[in-house]
Amino acid sequence: MKRLLVAFSFSLAWNYQIPGAIAAPASPASAPTTASLVPKNASLQKIYRKAMEAYDAKRYDEAVDLFGQVLTKQPDHTSSKIFLARSLYQQKNITEA
Repeated sequence: MKRLLVAFSFSLAWNYQIPGAIAAPASPASAPTTASLVPKNASLQKIYRKAMEAYDAKRYDEAVDLFGQVLTKQPDHTSSKIFLARSLYQQKNITEA
């Protein structure tokens, strides 16, 4: 039984850890760009900061509205998408999140 467990463990290690260690690094195209992480202009940065303050203060209705404003003007803003989904989830609005 012990040999079977050792063989099984080795098999798992080979299948899940080793190929990942020797896999090619992710291409730069798959990594999020800086543009999608930072609001494009000062007014969007201000709205985003207010949205984050609302989220941190658990004012999720306000946060949803503000993150929506950012995404209307910059649809590729990844952080706003994430925190919009989190805000909707906190409101128990799972389907929209």
